[in-house]
Amino acid sequence: MQESPQTASKAPAAERCRRDRAESVLAAVFLINSTGTALFLSVSTLYFTRVVGFSAARLGLGLSLAALLGLAAAVPAGAAVDRLGAGRMLILAHIWRAVAFCAYLLVHSFAAFVVTAALIAVADRAAPPASQALLAELVPASRRVSVLARLRVWENVGFTVGLAGSALAVWQGSVSAYRVLILGNAASFLIVAVLVATLSGSAVPERRPQGAFAALRTLAGSDRPYLYLTALNGVLALNASLFAIGVPLWILTWTPLPRWCVPAVMLLNTVLVVLCQVRAARGADTLRSHGRLLLRSGAALGLALVLLGLSQGASTLVCALLLLVSVAVLTFGEMWHSVGGWGVSLELAPEQARGRYLAVFGLGIGAQEVVGPAVAALLVAQGRAGLIVAAAVLLAAGAGADAVVRALPERAAPTPVEAAAESG
Repeated sequence: MQESPQTASKAPAAERCRRDRAESVLAAVFLINSTGTALFLSVSTLYFTRVVGFSAARLGLGLSLAALLGLAAAVPAGAAVDRLGAGRMLILAHIWRAVAFCAYLLVHSFAAFVVTAALIAVADRAAPPASQALLAELVPASRRVSVLARLRVWENVGFTVGLAGSALAVWQGSVSAYRVLILGNAASFLIVAVLVATLSGSAVPERRPQGAFAALRTLAGSDRPYLYLTALNGVLALNASLFAIGVPLWILTWTPLPRWCVPAVMLLNTVLVVLCQVRAARGADTLRSHGRLLLRSGAALGLALVLLGLSQGASTLVCALLLLVSVAVLTFGEMWHSVGGWGVSLELAPEQARGRYLAVFGLGIGAQEVVGPAVAALLVAQGRAGLIVAAAVLLAAGAGADAVVRALPERAAPTPVEAAAESG
């Protein structure tokens, strides 16, 4: 019996409706998640130093220890994504986060703080590969990078909303206000878990995958280019610490600019990402194009640091102009890096081991989160010479990543017919 034209026409429409709904839910997930994260980050240092009583050095040590433990759990967490399914693992990670952030309110000792922070770090390492793997299940290959770019825009919007919403609590400075914001972050994870549960595409894999470390040995032996890209992407990810730590330190240490320039450049970065992230992802539809974006990212980041270094010893007006231009260029480098990194990590990860591959790729970024702040501070302390060294390293990392990608066999972009079928 042949399918009627009416029935055939309904299938693409239904698929398009399902896809649009999934993308809308993912946008809400990123928005709510980043809003809650911003609520917590705005008060976390104040809460643990003023309320719990930790010194800044002790707080930093505890967070570093927790980050190292989380990094060690990254590959097993990726294996769990392949075993349980991306959706189930993401739900579990968010519920885990919600409970652990509530536990922060019960912390009164350094040991309890490290244990709680480590539990959160483990969930933080499990969530990114799970969310990317879920997106790969729900979104056609031709749309993944563009959808990820839109999700990053919503992520930045949520972060801005969270910071704005926490301003009153920070200004008031009461213990109750701090605790409300911490609970608000925990609640955001529960809301996100419910939203993820409404999505399809999170079935448990039928085939039992390799164990975490067996998979890592296999990857190291047969897919070294992926490991090279992991390391080079981790170097490019230093842009996060150089912007969040390095630029404020540079302004306060090496320029005559007023302190309000620090939040001003943070706002400029956020606005540029919201306005330009989707545009930065255009044309990134092949493996080679993702490699070129990583090259472009390294060049832009290097140029930004050189421009920033030129502000040392300059007049106030010249410093201000160089700062604005360097932050704008750095932001474009950041956007090209995120798009290129998404592309190569998803494109080269085999479907049956996607969680483990993405978790391994996240090791480079995780290592940057551990050592990046100290590296950024050390480089800025050296003045212009430190920034020039950083610029050379980032340019080399971008060029190296592009060279690794070009050495791989190209994977063809979807043909117009395939792209039309995927987009419904």
